[in-house]
Amino acid sequence: MKRYWITYSATRQASPMSYNVLMPSSHRVAEGYPMLWVEIDDFTFRFASVHEVQHMIDVFRPLMLPRRHVWPDGSVSEFRNQNSHWLSRLPAEVKARKFRLKTIEYLEEILPEVKPLMPVDQAV
Repeated sequence: MKRYWITYSATRQASPMSYNVLMPSSHRVAEGYPMLWVEIDDFTFRFASVHEVQHMIDVFRPLMLPRRHVWPDGSVSEFRNQNSHWLSRLPAEVKARKFRLKTIEYLEEILPEVKPLMPVDQAV
């Protein structure tokens, strides 16, 4: 089963990948700060911005998952600390190629609907 929903909070919330994406999170709308939740086959992803959705698509797309982290400025760093990157915290079944392809397909399908609901600040 695949579905998504957006919740709103009075305060800005970070998602598991917010630190690694280093892009502006969504700004406050009338209802509060938006958080996107995406459920695919009983696993739920959480995104604080559309930048994080796009980042996941970019990371999940290659045949092999990265062993190093590439920052938005192009610099590269090794995953030095266990569980220091959002990708290392995902269960093995979510990292499987078949699950990643299903995730990419669904995220690309919902992205046009979600973008207007999660406006992004221009400054970090």
